[in-house]
Parts: sequence; structure tokens; C-alpha cells
Amino acid sequence: MAIASPTAENIEMSERFTAEVFNERDLDALDELCAADCVVHDVPGETEIKGIDAYRAYMKSVLDGFSDLKAETAFCFGQDDLVCTRTNFSGTHDGEFMGIPATDRSVEISGTTIARYEDGKMVESWSNLDTLGLLTQVGVVDMPST
Repeated sequence: MAIASPTAENIEMSERFTAEVFNERDLDALDELCAADCVVHDVPGETEIKGIDAYRAYMKSVLDGFSDLKAETAFCFGQDDLVCTRTNFSGTHDGEFMGIPATDRSVEISGTTIARYEDGKMVESWSNLDTLGLLTQVGVVDMPST
């Protein structure tokens, strides 16, 4: 019988986030997955989000902007209290997001998030998402020709 380690439990929480929040669109799951005073750095359209209520509002804006958003974990690993997750996202920009009206364009981007956990909940995270790719695919930014 394998003994669960804090690192394995944190990886499971990260995988649950992808499944429950993104794919099942369950924003109430944030209460179980994130600390009330969590801090989220470097998300598209924001510099920093403080607190679970602000994070829930942000995630609602993501899901409202991409009603068919799907997330797939490419890989996930952890060390001590940190978990690194590479995620691929796809969906249709069919609602306002970051002040950009719906374009009905399909998008595919990926990103990497490093999350820090305490007592089984995410307390802080840093994300590096392909925001330029997103803005290009919805037609807000033109890529220079080569």
C-alpha cells in the first residue's frame, strides 16, 4: 500500500483544479482547492489577484469568455510544497474577456503554472500563459509578417 505524501496530495489538488474548475466549470470547488487568502500572480489581464473571492470572479470571467473551454494537463510534477503544471487550453471566444468583445474565434494556447500549497490548499501561484497567442488568435494583435 502506497503512503500518500504531501507532494502527491498537492499534485492531486492541481489535477483536480484542471478537471473541476476548468472542465466541469465548478467555481465552488475553489473553496476546497484554494486558501481564502490565496495570491495569484501573472494572469492574463491582471497583475495579481488577492483572495479567493477575487480569484473566483476572475475564473468566472474566463469561463464566461470561453463557454466551451477545455483544459488538458500535459504534465504535472511537484517538489516539497510546489507543483508545476503544463496545461493546454482550447475553446471559442464567445463572450467578453479582458474587455474584448466576443469574436467567436477558436483559440488554442498553453501555459505553465507553479503553485505553492499549504495544508492541502493552494496559497500562491505564478502563471506563464501564451497571452500573445490568445490575443493574436482572437484578432486583437496582428503578428508581423516575415
